[in-house]
Amino acid sequence: MYTLVHAVNLRTRTNPPLPDHYLGNIFRVAITVPSMTNDKFMCYEIANQVRDEIGKVDGEYVRMLGEGDNHLNFLKERAEMFTKGEMVSLNFMSVCRFPLYKADFEWGKPVWVI
Repeated sequence: MYTLVHAVNLRTRTNPPLPDHYLGNIFRVAITVPSMTNDKFMCYEIANQVRDEIGKVDGEYVRMLGEGDNHLNFLKERAEMFTKGEMVSLNFMSVCRFPLYKADFEWGKPVWVI
């Protein structure tokens, strides 16, 4: 089994939204299990599937994170599959919309973020 894992910024998805300068790693992962077809446009379909999974990380999803351990159990199951070699995980992250250049740790704003 192959999975695509993409980090999602939760600051704008909480209710009420958290400030952009809120300190800490406020993210959750969206996990996509791509459907494999022989279509020549498969890459577009996979991109759509990833976009759909990211879209599911909304205010309701964030609210449910605080209500029980269903999400934690899901992550534990996936970790076990990965450890046993039953799953290959491809991890992606885009920091394009993360407010990294606005961070201020009292010694000035960053000049360069990698």
